[in-house]
Amino acid sequence: MKNTFLWRYRVGITSGLLMLLALNLVSIGVKPGDFAQRPVTVVMTALTPVQDTLNSFAHGSTGFVRNYFDLVNVRRDNERLTDRLRKAEIVIDVQKKVAMLLGRPFPETEEL
Repeated sequence: MKNTFLWRYRVGITSGLLMLLALNLVSIGVKPGDFAQRPVTVVMTALTPVQDTLNSFAHGSTGFVRNYFDLVNVRRDNERLTDRLRKAEIVIDVQKKVAMLLGRPFPETEEL
């Protein structure tokens, strides 16, 4: 279905049809309150909830994307801090061994 002509060019076709409708309304001299204005008002009134829904969805998805990138950054920070902790534990182990060789006991640390 997505490979059909209408599907691929749906935005252009819809824009063209709306342009023809607008030109038709302008050419017949529609004034506010005229009978020809009523269908436009009905269509706009009908599309307002749809537009509001799409707008709220867009704002919600923006927050979702922002939260996703925040989580990606948190994951990177977690990996970086885990690596630093591993290196610090290696340094502490070396210090304990050096202290034992020198005969000075290293104070015990609480393991987490």
